[in-house]
Amino acid sequence: MSDIFSLINQVNQLQQLSTHNALAALEQLTPIIKAYPTFNGAQQLHFNLYQQIAAPQQQINVLKNWLTAQPQQLTAVFDLAKVQYKEQLFSDAIHSLKQLCQLYPEHHDAWLLLSKSYRAINDIEQAQYSHHQFELIAAFNQQLIQAEQAFNRGDFNTADKVARQLLQQVKNEPRVLRLLAQLAQHFGYDDVAVQLRGQVCQIKPHINQYQVEFALTLFAVKQYQSALDAINQVLDHDIYHLEAYGIKAMCLIKLARYQDAVDVYQDLCLCHPNPAQVQLRLGNVYKIMGQPDKAVAAFLEAITLNPLQGEAYWDLANLKIYRFSAIQISELSKLLTIKTLTDESRILMHFALGKAYEDQHDYAQSFEHYQTANQLKFKTLTHYKSPNAISQTTFFTAEYFKQTALLGHTSQAPIFIVGMPRSGSTLMEQMLSNHSQIDATMELTEIVSIARKLAMQAQQAHTAYPAILGRLTAKQIGALAEQYLNFVQPLRQGAAYFIDKLPNNFHHLGLIKTLFPNAKIIDVRRHPMASGWSLFKHYFAEGHDFSYDLTQIGLYHNHYVSLMDHWHSVLPNQILTIYYEDLVNDLPTTLATVFNYLELELEPACIAFHTNNRAVATASSEQVRQPLYQSALHHWQGFDPYLTPLKQVVTPNLIG
Repeated sequence: MSDIFSLINQVNQLQQLSTHNALAALEQLTPIIKAYPTFNGAQQLHFNLYQQIAAPQQQINVLKNWLTAQPQQLTAVFDLAKVQYKEQLFSDAIHSLKQLCQLYPEHHDAWLLLSKSYRAINDIEQAQYSHHQFELIAAFNQQLIQAEQAFNRGDFNTADKVARQLLQQVKNEPRVLRLLAQLAQHFGYDDVAVQLRGQVCQIKPHINQYQVEFALTLFAVKQYQSALDAINQVLDHDIYHLEAYGIKAMCLIKLARYQDAVDVYQDLCLCHPNPAQVQLRLGNVYKIMGQPDKAVAAFLEAITLNPLQGEAYWDLANLKIYRFSAIQISELSKLLTIKTLTDESRILMHFALGKAYEDQHDYAQSFEHYQTANQLKFKTLTHYKSPNAISQTTFFTAEYFKQTALLGHTSQAPIFIVGMPRSGSTLMEQMLSNHSQIDATMELTEIVSIARKLAMQAQQAHTAYPAILGRLTAKQIGALAEQYLNFVQPLRQGAAYFIDKLPNNFHHLGLIKTLFPNAKIIDVRRHPMASGWSLFKHYFAEGHDFSYDLTQIGLYHNHYVSLMDHWHSVLPNQILTIYYEDLVNDLPTTLATVFNYLELELEPACIAFHTNNRAVATASSEQVRQPLYQSALHHWQGFDPYLTPLKQVVTPNLIG
């Protein structure tokens, strides 16, 4: 496989050479074309080089050879027709354009050139017909562009209205179906989006971009194996498709095939136009796999390739084991003075410097950088709203759970771990996953997805979530539970139980207990100053918008405690609350309590949790590979003078 990427890299180098020595590039490219005629990138460069040296007959020969290897290559057919027309080979141009208009009738520029070609040979009737087609299709395409522009600016009603009007004009027009798929996905109708994308691929199977979009849609709706299958189809048609390899690596990661993802990224490093970004992705996979030395090397290489990419510095800082040198800190501080630095890189560099100074116990400078990073990030969150649990506490009552206890799925397999982020949920997962009867998975978002779909359905039914649950039949509830179990199945390894560890699922315990009345739920808590500070000094790639402001962290914590109090009151003795501090201070006794609740025997491997070499894809991936240590309980105290906004909000909920 690396031979392919070496070849792509070789062609990329010839592309650079062509800017100042076209003849030399042409000489080196010719044998590549003969050996690899289906390499579209090489063929395009071959044509471009003959354009540079103004050799029309050679251009025609190149394009014909290209089309012999790839008969449905739109760009090649149209370029051929344009050269033929320019060289007054009108009959040849007409032949090429008729072929193009048959394959791509939506190509209005092809119809226009066809009209001109017919007119050049005095075939007025065909010229007029072709021009009429051009006018019709150009008008259609202009309306489609307007619909796409409406979608891009958030005017979804206009986009939907115009798209449906266009579909009445041309049934199953693939570009219109693409737009409708985008609309469906935006509004949460994932099944419709997938169906429409698949339909587009059936209509235009030779257009790789449609298949790429299909794979990305499948990925977005968490159908990772199907997404991988779809992107492999792209690579079956075009083995040189770089974007497809990047998507393939993303799918492999989600399917926990980490070494396979590493292999893809290592190959991409040879030829990707943004090698620094590939090194970042490679480093993060190494981190998940528990190979920090390789992760460090990848992140440092990313910095060498692009010193202004802030993500690399944060990734190094977030490794926990890495310490920035004085020279690196000085260089990083200088980078912050660059006015053209992107906002995202500036934020990440401040987070990295916060960690660098924290490691030096310079708490004042550390907090200054953490504070700046969080203030800059919080300004970007224009739609943040504090959480509200009224609808949950009003709807989910003890009486509700009595009435629905027999409606849900009977499975006892799921073990849900919830809590505030950065409170020890990954640690608990690591301990449980060492048990012979428990599978680890990853941070699953399927419960959240089900909740969102129900909220969409509620809007249509003129009600709200979670009230819509009261309208569901036992069959409908069972179907949602089966949907969840089917989603998890590829991630399991055959044990009787599995872990779903997503801290924010504490919002959805009512839904979880509706679907799975027998599910076990473990609530992991930590001193709110410790978890709050840990949140504030961490950058999250997505979600946790509350974490960039100390007051909001405190309010969110209070919301969490209040909602968990409600769950305990309406689901008595069904939720186990464990304190992180108890795990640190008395691990055997605390774990004995956990496994008594799970109705399983405590196994020694669970206490020796740090020996588990499984992949961990969360921010705590390194901590859970180390023994417990007391100092983790007090990290926040060095910053105590700066944490008044948090302390004032959470004081009533401090752990005694």
